[in-house]
Amino acid sequence: MLEFRVTVRRLLIFALLSVVGSAQVAPSFAPETCLTHLATAAVSDLADFDQDGDLDLLVIEPFTNQARIFSNVGAMPWPSGVVMTTAAGPGGARAGDFDGDGDIDFVVRCSQSQISVFLQNGAGFLRTDQATGIVSSDTSIDVIDWEGDGDLDLLVSLDFVLLNDGSGNFATASPIGFLQIGNPPVLSFLRDLDGDGDTDYVLRKTAITSSGLVTQLVVVQASPNGLLPTVVVPDIGQIARIGVGDFDGDGDLDLVVVSTANNAMTGTSTAILQPWIQVSGFRFLPGPRQEIPGVVIGASPDLKVVDQDGDGRDDCWFIVVTRSGTMVTSDLRLFLGARSGTFVDSGSTLTFVNPQSRDIHAIRDLDADGRPDILST
Repeated sequence: MLEFRVTVRRLLIFALLSVVGSAQVAPSFAPETCLTHLATAAVSDLADFDQDGDLDLLVIEPFTNQARIFSNVGAMPWPSGVVMTTAAGPGGARAGDFDGDGDIDFVVRCSQSQISVFLQNGAGFLRTDQATGIVSSDTSIDVIDWEGDGDLDLLVSLDFVLLNDGSGNFATASPIGFLQIGNPPVLSFLRDLDGDGDTDYVLRKTAITSSGLVTQLVVVQASPNGLLPTVVVPDIGQIARIGVGDFDGDGDLDLVVVSTANNAMTGTSTAILQPWIQVSGFRFLPGPRQEIPGVVIGASPDLKVVDQDGDGRDDCWFIVVTRSGTMVTSDLRLFLGARSGTFVDSGSTLTFVNPQSRDIHAIRDLDADGRPDILST
């Protein structure tokens, strides 16, 4: 059995850390509490399915073809209130109001070129299976309002969109053209980076340059003339994670890249937290980076962005598996965004009981107390 850990049930920042060196008190953490389910299951989304004001947890179990909703009742453990059967081979899933009736539905991407659409109808969820017209082993799915008509559409397998008629019925897939940009890119974020009201697509892809094979960060903007890709970071190294947030508090969105550099002498790697700050002309300039040595090679760092201290600048929660001698620990660290676009180490480190690679699935207010909590495995 795999444990879901709400690692931070109550998180307090007693004094804000500023770039001028004001006093700082590390965040405090309540004891972790756990949910258990099949080891093959995957966290898919958080949403208020029962409309009681807090967030519930949607989990997909691919080998049993099931979707499971853990109902947030405050105290752990949360009960598995609803268990539903999906079409064969469920993968990614996303929640949203797909039929426009005010309650939360969800869609599951499945194999055999299908999606399972679960619409709430007052008495529970009604499932319909709809054809996508896509044959792909990639079962990724994201929610987007592609047409700007207020209906939630679906972005699947990176390069296709399924348009919603407003009632939760989706048309067969239409190609977008991302794959024409170059070597198969990986979608990292859907966000409006330039503030023009349209969705931009943050991708990473490999490219051959005069320096050899590099990994690039690309932002794609949709226009009447097609897709307009802009290489915003020409070489981001051995990338592990990408984040988007307003790190300098100027109102536009910046990027942060987590990469690793192996050290053959020590047998470990260094994790690098590198901000890229947006300036005029839709350009991104590198800011000072933070380095964390002693990271176990092959244990990919994880990253989540949130304004943890409420100062209007986004911060980064960063989890790494480190080795010091024979001691291996899994450490969660908080880096605070500063006015100049730099990150400052808060000095807070939470060491997990089990020294293994972990993922941060979400940083959201799970207990409705106004403070972000951390959901990890």
